[in-house]
Amino acid sequence: MNLIMSLRRFDGKRTADLERLSLSMSRSPASVAQLLAFAEHDDTTVQVGATWILKRWLEEGVPEVERSAEDLVELLPHATDWRVQLHVLQMLPSLRISMASLKILTTVLPGLVMHENKFVRAWALSGLVALADQSNELRQDVVSAITDAEDDPAPSVRARVRQIQKCYTWTTQAGRATR
Repeated sequence: MNLIMSLRRFDGKRTADLERLSLSMSRSPASVAQLLAFAEHDDTTVQVGATWILKRWLEEGVPEVERSAEDLVELLPHATDWRVQLHVLQMLPSLRISMASLKILTTVLPGLVMHENKFVRAWALSGLVALADQSNELRQDVVSAITDAEDDPAPSVRARVRQIQKCYTWTTQAGRATR
């Protein structure tokens, strides 16, 4: 069975098929390139499956995925499915972000912080904070977004805010007062 057919079998919930597929594939530049291409496929199921595997491989430390950081970031502005967006957002903390990717992220992430999906909002906020930690210019807007997110109706977003505030003291009231 070819890769695209295998990705299409994903039901959107149970990842056992994707796990088996991931284990059966070689961790090669060609496989990563193929998955990146499928992450832009017309079929949303194929996109979700491809980004799920790329995320899994990044978690495993597959260097070919790490070297594809710019390609992964370039997926984000064009991704329409929240699961594809989430997978890319969850990969961001493990990627080295180039200047070109930084420009894309500073444009895309503020909109995703307002996304209807609570998980996308939470992970977009994490990405925005990580960028602002490296750029004082972004901090004022990010602090405002964090303040708004503290009152988000979704517990997952509020939990992400608490995790962020533990890692980045400048995001808390006390941390802002000392700067």
